[in-house]
Amino acid sequence: THCARDFDAAVAFAKAGGRVDFTTDRPTEAAQAVLRALDRGVKGDRISLSTDGHGALPVYDERGALKALDTLDIGNNLRAFKLLARELGLERALPFITSNVSDTLMIPKGRVRVGWDADFCILDDSYEPVSVVARGRFVKKDGVVTVKRLYS
Repeated sequence: THCARDFDAAVAFAKAGGRVDFTTDRPTEAAQAVLRALDRGVKGDRISLSTDGHGALPVYDERGALKALDTLDIGNNLRAFKLLARELGLERALPFITSNVSDTLMIPKGRVRVGWDADFCILDDSYEPVSVVARGRFVKKDGVVTVKRLYS
């Protein structure tokens, strides 16, 4: 993860068969890193995006001293995905936040398959999630959040 920090090393690693992840703390930069990696010959299935959602985001002053800790926005994956979908199309952009992630983590998610969690989003024409299904049940339906507590 955080592969934009040493982009050249990340590209070399991915081209050698590794998997790289671009953190979407800055969604535009993350999307640009994906596009640059693809242009440099990295196969799309070797790239994922992640948010470090609600993780610590250090804020530094002009001298580089830590002045605060903020939290990362979990909506940044969607922002980066939208940029990539507009550039590459939905089918090429979607795996960066779905199947590539689950393949890297080796978990049964990221695809609709028998026996796997039924997690998916229904998007409108601007790639906004209109409905969201998690573990086979709507948590957002037709724009209305239907689950507002922890779910299992």
